[in-house]
Amino acid sequence: GTATKLQTARTLTVGATGKAFNGEAPLSWTLAEIGAQAAHANLAALAGLTGAADRMPYFTGAGALSLAVLTAAARTFLAASTQAAQRTALNLFTDASGVVTEGSGALPNIVSLLLQSATAAAARATLGADDASNLTKGTIPAARVPTLNQSTTGNAATATKLATDITINGVKVNAGSNATITAEATSASVMAANAAAAVGAVGTYAFLLLGGQSTGVRKEPGSTVAGSGCRYTAVDGTGSTSPAGTWSVMGWAGDADGGGQNSVTLCKRIA
Repeated sequence: GTATKLQTARTLTVGATGKAFNGEAPLSWTLAEIGAQAAHANLAALAGLTGAADRMPYFTGAGALSLAVLTAAARTFLAASTQAAQRTALNLFTDASGVVTEGSGALPNIVSLLLQSATAAAARATLGADDASNLTKGTIPAARVPTLNQSTTGNAATATKLATDITINGVKVNAGSNATITAEATSASVMAANAAAAVGAVGTYAFLLLGGQSTGVRKEPGSTVAGSGCRYTAVDGTGSTSPAGTWSVMGWAGDADGGGQNSVTLCKRIA
């Protein structure tokens, strides 16, 4: 006969997961339940390759693979676990001085020493090529020849300068180059220069109202002030415009805050 379901349910196992089945309803399993690998672009790309001897798969992009040649020699090198084993795989030899060469024999000592020279100068020293006694040919550059010291007698027919400098009005002259000799300063020339100096020029004097300081700060003779913080003034403390430059205090200011007569003193511009 027939029935709509089994009298006794049976267990159906797919992969690693079993489920009760009595025929009354359909059953289904997920990929995780049956233990199947989910679809993956990398696996699909790998499945699309055709294997061959001495070949190795490698990625050429996301989800894309190709085959590269991997020879027996390359596999031997990759299997070497130490640098010494890798050098052996490449048929390289390290001599006592640490120089790596091809084959199993050491280099001649002179070649090994040259390879260890860190600079061209060190290599020349190793070869003894920097010894003047070893020069056999070629032209020595002028820059390599030192100034020669030799005995001479008499005077040269022509000369470009004097052997010993002479001094004219404080200026050394040897005729090797042009020299400008200024006239010696006189009292008259100094007075004339002072008389021609403009107001506020370097070397001139002025009564200045000192400012820019806190109340009660005084200035001693010989101290300096910036002209931007001062004003031209009369002795009563009436100020006007500010001078330029740097000034030396010649007198004494009792209160350098621009506060009146106690802030006025004689100053000389020094810069």
